[in-house]
Amino acid sequence: LIVSGPTKPENRTPEYYRELCPRLEALGTLLFPRRQRLLYHNQSFEFSQDGSEDLMQILLEGTDRIKMGLCFDAAMMWRAGGDFERFMALNADRIEV
Repeated sequence: LIVSGPTKPENRTPEYYRELCPRLEALGTLLFPRRQRLLYHNQSFEFSQDGSEDLMQILLEGTDRIKMGLCFDAAMMWRAGGDFERFMALNADRIEV
């Protein structure tokens, strides 16, 4: 099951992402016994572009890497100017698609 981030710009905040983590965790927990895994599809705005708090990092730190993987969109990270090598070194085991 693939989910993505908020579409409303006003929800693209660290506070919203901290509130989102338990909901994603609950969904991942529901899928896990069914031998399914929640996958999160990233967007460019989730990678810090201006030194502000990195929304993707909040999401990854707030969810279980066993229960939530990534449908990683490298082009979105590239648009944001993210550090691809560092991200892969830390999260390669989460990337499924």
